[in-house]
Amino acid sequence: MKLLSTILLLLLSLSVYSQNQMKFPIWTFNTNSTTIYGLSLGYMHTQKIRNVTTNGLRIEALGFGALIPLMPGSLIATSDSIYNKIINQKTGEIINGINISPIGHGGDISVNGINIYGFGSIITKSNGLSVGLFLNSSQRHNGIQVAILGNMTYNIKGVQVAFFNYNENEVVGIQIGIINKTSKIKGLQIGLWNKNKKRSLPIISW
Repeated sequence: MKLLSTILLLLLSLSVYSQNQMKFPIWTFNTNSTTIYGLSLGYMHTQKIRNVTTNGLRIEALGFGALIPLMPGSLIATSDSIYNKIINQKTGEIINGINISPIGHGGDISVNGINIYGFGSIITKSNGLSVGLFLNSSQRHNGIQVAILGNMTYNIKGVQVAFFNYNENEVVGIQIGIINKTSKIKGLQIGLWNKNKKRSLPIISW
């Protein structure tokens, strides 16, 4: 009986381990239920990726960032109910550290640290610095967003810098660009044209 209990306990431990593998120092983020410490490599994020965490440097070889501007519909939530549903769900992939995607990436991803991309980035949550060439989109961002063309968020606490900055709900911080738009703001809009639900002004608004 004691031997049987030991065997069952061992099998249970192996089952739990297999459900959440820990890999070091190099592994691929295209393997589900994996926590990677060190260098995380993969071809691109897909909706099939579940329960993957990278602690360190993540490099995405392909990605579909160049196709993001062609995607139909809104890239971010259009109401509090949709936003809350998205934000309250656990993302398929969490990145703690530095993410580099030369083409760009998108999906249910959370980035805590630095997000560097090429053409476009559309993720769920970001905390830190997100910087790239064209379109930078996140449902919720805390920190700094920088893009040549545009930044898009539902809620942001921090700074947005781009040709145009669009926030659906509330900005707590500063928008700097040629065109800045948000519904609510606790801070400043600095640009050629600034719009929020209280006022529309050139140069500076609040």
